[in-house]
Amino acid sequence: MVEHRENLRLMRSRAFGMVKRIVRTLGQRLTKAGLIDQPHDVFDLGMDVRILAFTLAVSVLAVALFGLAPALRASRVDLAQTMRSSSHSVAGSALGGRGQRAAMGKLLIAGQVALSVVLLMGATMLVRSLRNLQTTDVGMDRDHLVLVDVDVNTRGYSGDPLYSLARTLRDKLGAIPGVAAVTFSENGIFSGTESGTTVEIPGFPMKSPNDSLIAYDQVGAGYAKAIGAENTQGIIFAISHAPQAKTPGNAEFVAKYGEMFSGLPPEDAADAFGAAEVLGAAVKAVGNTTDQKAMADWLRANKVETVLGTLSWDKDGRPQGEFLTGQWQNNKVEYILPQKFATTGQIVMGWEPGSNG
Repeated sequence: MVEHRENLRLMRSRAFGMVKRIVRTLGQRLTKAGLIDQPHDVFDLGMDVRILAFTLAVSVLAVALFGLAPALRASRVDLAQTMRSSSHSVAGSALGGRGQRAAMGKLLIAGQVALSVVLLMGATMLVRSLRNLQTTDVGMDRDHLVLVDVDVNTRGYSGDPLYSLARTLRDKLGAIPGVAAVTFSENGIFSGTESGTTVEIPGFPMKSPNDSLIAYDQVGAGYAKAIGAENTQGIIFAISHAPQAKTPGNAEFVAKYGEMFSGLPPEDAADAFGAAEVLGAAVKAVGNTTDQKAMADWLRANKVETVLGTLSWDKDGRPQGEFLTGQWQNNKVEYILPQKFATTGQIVMGWEPGSNG
């Protein structure tokens, strides 16, 4: 079931990716032609009422022309001439000419009926699929969930300007009356794009390449509240710090931060504090703040206990510590790995939208 589901997700992502590439190519061509300012403006194209009215008028004219013209022509038929022509046709039918024309006419009628049945069945299936999409429980309140796709790449946003833009959008949208939560997501919901990578779990033998594939997304604070916490059951995530994690000195750090700033410390604040703990340990071990080589050598050879957990580095300076692995369980966050910092011994297997366990 897992392999089948992942294959479907991969096919869906490829299909949506192909459609996006087609639309982007169209946007580039329209930009070169001077019809739009930027390639991404193709996603904002709306309906022109004048073009719609012109198309409707042409359709009505075509129906009138090709529908009424034969009727008017038939109303002016000379009955006497038609009967004389029919008598010649009956006589000629003995030679097979009329029989051939009749057979061809029947064949065309049969083909038309068959094609009409196929089109009718296709339309019925399409309507049924659309109705199923509207009534399917995706675990989210679609009537009160707004998705906004912001194209920051073509506008040149990156680094600090990008973070500033994200915070500004979050604050302005969150200030709108009636908005319950605002958050971010790199891939979005039901967008057809996903980020993926491979993992290796010690002691777990991989039976197929699909066993090591995972899909992930980068999201902002309040993501669970924005999409509905009931939809996060079983979702696993990685984070460098958590206020409730049982890491060395974390309880004291969280309490002091709350005393000074009246709230829980964000991840960035904990990262900065952890970096200060590392530097302090190195300075204390070396005995001064000027011999940076000695401090670097000491850090490569030792481990440091911080609010982020146990940190260490290899001979090239690459970090060897483990990130905290959390999981949403029953509408709240539990930390499952590393085991010595875990807040629960239970790991929920699988995910279902709208599930609470």
